[in-house]
Amino acid sequence: MGISLKGSFGTPELTQWGIRAWALAQCSGSAHFDAENGFSSLVDNGAGSFTFHFSTNMPDSNYVITGSTGRNGQPHFSLTGNARQADEFTIATGTWGTSYNNVDCDSVMLVVCK
Repeated sequence: MGISLKGSFGTPELTQWGIRAWALAQCSGSAHFDAENGFSSLVDNGAGSFTFHFSTNMPDSNYVITGSTGRNGQPHFSLTGNARQADEFTIATGTWGTSYNNVDCDSVMLVVCK
């Protein structure tokens, strides 16, 4: 799947990117996937830290992750230290007040594009 862009003056379509993986994960209690495609496992690293492993490695670490979290409070999600690797990435979930606090969230929804 990807976005096709039509060039001007009769040039062929150009596929810019594709969705390589997506997930709906529960990240409170025992972290697990409710639904996913392209991931082999999800590891709970402790409060508000989760590592997602790809079922097939990316060609490199230059990919984009977008997503959101679900929580009754003020949700937040970010890459931990912007650490993307070809086989995995780690995200942090938490809340902002006067400072950032790692918190397990009810759910994480992610899309990975390359």
